[in-house]
Amino acid sequence: MDQAGRSPFDSIGTMVSVLTLAVAVLAAVCSCTASNLGRPVSIGEHPSLVQIEVFLPILNQWFQQCAGIVLTNYHYLSTATCFHGEFYDPAYRRIIAGSSRRSEPGEISYVHFAVNHPQFSEENYDKDVSIVRVTHAIHFGPNIQQGAIIQQGVVIPQGIFVDLLGWGTTVQGGSASDGNLHKLELIVTNKENCRNQYKDHDRVVTDHKFCAGLVRDGGRDYDNTDLGAPAFFQNALVGIVSFGKSNSNDAYPVVLTSISSFTEWILQNVY
Repeated sequence: MDQAGRSPFDSIGTMVSVLTLAVAVLAAVCSCTASNLGRPVSIGEHPSLVQIEVFLPILNQWFQQCAGIVLTNYHYLSTATCFHGEFYDPAYRRIIAGSSRRSEPGEISYVHFAVNHPQFSEENYDKDVSIVRVTHAIHFGPNIQQGAIIQQGVVIPQGIFVDLLGWGTTVQGGSASDGNLHKLELIVTNKENCRNQYKDHDRVVTDHKFCAGLVRDGGRDYDNTDLGAPAFFQNALVGIVSFGKSNSNDAYPVVLTSISSFTEWILQNVY
């Protein structure tokens, strides 16, 4: 609380103006409650969320590996980590929109190319953000909608709650995912403490990140299939999962790319 009795939640609620590419403004307030396990939700509650699948030729099969957000009917937002590396090939990536269950039929689009942030670092995962363009336009409807992103430069303060969504165990909890889309409320944790926790694990919590974990434990075990999983505040996208630590008994927070560091870059590179 500040001297006027306002919480960080109040102040960021005043500061945040959210953007879609149609410059709409959203103002719905989160009403979920914290729990060690996320709760199942339908894609209709968060229709901007999509699955990103990877094709494994040796198995001749597609697997959900990351998550992302709809920007336009041709563009999605996710982490650069999902579209980078020695074996990355856009032909082996596709998007499923409009589906609540992992790998369940929805509207499928295939990746044409991805624009990773030019200063993305695979050494410390800094500036871990990517704009993905697909080969054909998707069709908006009740289960497929544009997401809204936070304004450039807004700092996500410690102590506010964000909604994390995804298909992996980061959101669901437990040792295995049941394949349903889940939502979990996390609290933004102290960045300096988070930075110190990851010092000995070859990970750097840069100024373009923030950390979030469970209220009780301050951490949240991490699942690779939740790469790019979105965190929302007041229905605005504020972060996407970049990295974390698995099998740590919820001792380490998940680390998210802070979208407000890249809003202008995102808007300039949707073409």
